[in-house]
Amino acid sequence: MVILTPRLDLSVWDGELLALARVFSELDPEGRRFAGILRDSLDAVLDARNTGRFDPEELRIDEFARIPWAVKEGLQSVFTFVPGRTADLVWQRPQGDVPFDLKISFRRPRPRFDRNAVGGVSLIVYADDARARWSAGLVRVRPEHLAPGANRDGTSPLTAEAHRGAVLWLHRDAPLPENLLLHLDPEDREAILAGPDDVSRVAELFRRVRFRTVPASALRALIRATDPMRTVRLAGAALREEGLLLLTGTPRGRATAETLRLPVPEPDEFVCAPLTRRRSEHGTRPSVVADGAAWVVAAEGDESVPLPEGFPALRTR
Repeated sequence: MVILTPRLDLSVWDGELLALARVFSELDPEGRRFAGILRDSLDAVLDARNTGRFDPEELRIDEFARIPWAVKEGLQSVFTFVPGRTADLVWQRPQGDVPFDLKISFRRPRPRFDRNAVGGVSLIVYADDARARWSAGLVRVRPEHLAPGANRDGTSPLTAEAHRGAVLWLHRDAPLPENLLLHLDPEDREAILAGPDDVSRVAELFRRVRFRTVPASALRALIRATDPMRTVRLAGAALREEGLLLLTGTPRGRATAETLRLPVPEPDEFVCAPLTRRRSEHGTRPSVVADGAAWVVAAEGDESVPLPEGFPALRTR
């Protein structure tokens, strides 16, 4: 959803800028697809499957420079922009093409602009993996928007005033799909990464991360196999032997989560919780039936028993 920053001088937002903002708003009103592009771009450069890296701070400067290219390709795919000759991207429309540049900061410093950017439109993006937040906005760069005192390369950031008033924010401080390993307690993270194989690492993650949704992207640093969903299914089977139910966002998985009052996973998410046989002391705790017995979400002190075959193998399609 476009955030119309209150100000008196609306002339900084011309027709092209507002029309381009509408493209993002109509095709991706909640910003989920844009956020997914940022997550995928970061993960592609981290290359967790081959390197085991999960922290962007481990990236070299030249690797950070590859992220905007990945974001650019994602924007072309999702929003049907095309590469430009003098600008990074072009929105083609019958009334005339709208070229714009892409300025991204995955660290705190604001993006910098050279004098060639003056008069043009720029899409500025901020992503903070440590906070799991991102922002994006459009600006028509004017000379007065640039801070005085350019660097040796002739670039300057936007002034604080321009940042507040001249940027048409599409999304501001919106949730970025979480880099789960980055935010885990170090002891939990070490135990997960110490697993000898893919299945062991994924199973250990869900032993330690319960009662919350986990995005599929969070498993990239744990799985080296070419069929990651097979790894998840095998981990789910191992967890059932320990009384842990792993659900994904299929219709059946979502319905089970809703019945048990667990967080409901989206199609690209998982949720794990311990179950136990229902007993009289469980009262009105919600339950599901498998193999003729009722099962409830286990609380501290409840008996841990393997789940029966009535709980089907994890299905991801």
